[in-house]
Amino acid sequence: MKLRNTCAGRLGIVLTVGLVAGALVVPSSALASKFGAKLTTAGPVGSTPPHKCVPVAGGCTRVGVSYSATGAAGGNIQAPEKGKIKRIRLLAGAPGNFRFFLTKLKNLDLTTGSSLAKAKRKGPRLEYEGNGFTSKPVERFQVGVPVKRGEFLAIKARKTSTLDCRPASTHQIVYQPPLGLGGGFVSSSVSDTCELLIQAVIK
Repeated sequence: MKLRNTCAGRLGIVLTVGLVAGALVVPSSALASKFGAKLTTAGPVGSTPPHKCVPVAGGCTRVGVSYSATGAAGGNIQAPEKGKIKRIRLLAGAPGNFRFFLTKLKNLDLTTGSSLAKAKRKGPRLEYEGNGFTSKPVERFQVGVPVKRGEFLAIKARKTSTLDCRPASTHQIVYQPPLGLGGGFVSSSVSDTCELLIQAVIK
């Protein structure tokens, strides 16, 4: 009886250690990756009143191409891998809405603030409260949009306050009329120094 208890105890210890070790090993495939703006230390500085497209009619597409004010989430300006965006996170200084897009760029030149762009996928319209100046500033939205490696985050709206306007260099490429799905690459209209405070989480 004593021998049986000892063996059972040893087996229990082995199983426990194995379970603990297994719990500590997280497969890399289970880890979420991010791209866009890092939102841990960001704030929607200079975002209110919301910035309008010029002209406002029809809105415009804003593509985030630099995140020097906050740093890029996970060090990624573009999607680091193929997958599905499960969540959009943002900071905004005032209520508003936008439809988010995934875009492909070529001939991007941050010095001249120019690029060619094509809209690849369209996400849902997101209504945000603009909690950027509160104690719980980050807003989260569950989505489920496929993404390919190298694609950029973009939004379509007439105006937005999802911005950090501290930078002085190009952080957005703006397209007006806004980009639509289908067709070829479109030349940019203007650039903007404000940084888009939007982040995508891929799982």
